[in-house]
Amino acid sequence: MRLSSGIWVLALLAACRSGEPGRQSGAAGAAAPNVVIVTASDFKFDAPAEVPAGLTTFRLANRGPSLHHIQLIKLAKGKTVDDLLAAFKNPGPPPSWMSVAGGPNPPEPGDTANATLSLEPGSYAMLCFVPTPDGVPHVMKGMIQPSRLNPSAGGDASAASPLSFTNVFTIAWSLAPAFCILPIFSRAGSE
Repeated sequence: MRLSSGIWVLALLAACRSGEPGRQSGAAGAAAPNVVIVTASDFKFDAPAEVPAGLTTFRLANRGPSLHHIQLIKLAKGKTVDDLLAAFKNPGPPPSWMSVAGGPNPPEPGDTANATLSLEPGSYAMLCFVPTPDGVPHVMKGMIQPSRLNPSAGGDASAASPLSFTNVFTIAWSLAPAFCILPIFSRAGSE
């Protein structure tokens, strides 16, 4: 029993990482993601209208006095941002022709946030659901922008993506007075 406990302690200690927390390591030979820089202010985005599909990092710079985030919504073929806005004005569930693709969480005003996503080519809407003090989401005040993701020359959106840091758990040991921080990883875009 003592030997078995010692092996578990060694295995868990070996899983502890040293160095910079949150540092990401990708699969060997994996291509670097596209980087799209988006500036948010009250109530608009400054972002490119077209970007390459595939593994893409969205870097959101919040230049407004309030919180903003990016929620990317993939639109079905033939649907537009105007169709999405019209659907949001009607009560009921979201339309079946849209799907949530993800995006960076809201950074504090003056700060930045990143999200790396694996995105398929197609039409998207970039929007912000953060509410104003009167409860109206920013998207309903015009914080929505169409975005076209074009097939990328160098890769495909379904290619294996690098592991990304998503959560940290602290484990306390009963056998030794130590703490170990274990990073939990998931494939980018699977969150």
